[in-house]
Amino acid sequence: MDEIIRVGIVDSDDDIRAGRKIVLQSSPRVLVNLEVASSADILARFTGYLLDVLVIDQRLRGMSGIDVIRRLSSLKVENAITTRLLLTAPFASERLEFDALTAGATAFVSQEQGTPALIEAVHSLATRRRQYSLRALESLAQRLGDAQTSDPALDAFLASLADGQRRIIEAVVSGTSIREVSQAEDEPAYRIRKQVESALARFGLSTLEQLQIRFIRSGRLGAS
Repeated sequence: MDEIIRVGIVDSDDDIRAGRKIVLQSSPRVLVNLEVASSADILARFTGYLLDVLVIDQRLRGMSGIDVIRRLSSLKVENAITTRLLLTAPFASERLEFDALTAGATAFVSQEQGTPALIEAVHSLATRRRQYSLRALESLAQRLGDAQTSDPALDAFLASLADGQRRIIEAVVSGTSIREVSQAEDEPAYRIRKQVESALARFGLSTLEQLQIRFIRSGRLGAS
């Protein structure tokens, strides 16, 4: 039997929040066990709930959804929380999507995509499936004209690693799966995972996408 997906909803519109709960719970696997209306509420209550996915609307009372995601991403790092963050907005926007991923979201769904897209994204996030390939992130950055800038902290971190460690980080950031890196390096998958987690913690990041974007912005990765 499939495991229940524990979902939270953050939306300042009472009707939309109620409708979204009905839509999500139309899936027999989804249980909405947290509903809040403001940024202050979710920041105060986030660490007290076990959630697989948190659906956050961009239009919130107090601060934007992206600002909330940035704060929640820090809480995830500080408290070793694995909840995946999904941003919603009325219309598709590549700028908003990229900024959300940079802040710590792992998916973006616009209302114009419809409810099936939201349900599909929640299910996909709950399986820990990645929503963006490296090429998709590179293309987004390129289309948005995201400027490349030097990143001395990233350079220093990579320089401090042994050759094997650096090879592992660069391979995972480049989109190679942990299983494939494990086979290529003849290292247990859990050790590969721990090295990636250590790299994320070094920079206070909660998602691999954030680290990939940092590599892209530093010029270490670029669309080919």
